[in-house]
Amino acid sequence: MINKELEEFILEDNMNTPYYDLLNIETVDLEEGLAKAKFVVKSELTNPYKSLHGGAIASLADMVMGVAIRTTNRKAVTVNFNIDYLAAGELLDTIIAEGEVTKNGKNLIFTEAQLYKERTKKIIARAKGTFMAQGPLLTD
Repeated sequence: MINKELEEFILEDNMNTPYYDLLNIETVDLEEGLAKAKFVVKSELTNPYKSLHGGAIASLADMVMGVAIRTTNRKAVTVNFNIDYLAAGELLDTIIAEGEVTKNGKNLIFTEAQLYKERTKKIIARAKGTFMAQGPLLTD
């Protein structure tokens, strides 16, 4: 569990981030070192095959890993990102993304994410990210 001030800050900041708004990403759960978000696949996010574009999947994975870091009251920027695409997301699917901090080092923070279809629980992607710590998110 994270403190209420930090949780409110992260939720408000996410709601006011234009890119998250563009993708219609909703933050649904926050715990220390963990974050959960979702979005609905809309036609603007599909590729020529009418399935969810890999860039949108990568954006959601990167976002949820970054938010997981923020739940530890740290700012960080992505320095490395790797994703495995395992299945397609289809129009109107609700995609759930879960991000986790796996190692919270002094300078580097390691994370993982898993994205899956809400209805079927089918995993569509797994990602790993390395982030550079940038200091505290909130100061006392």
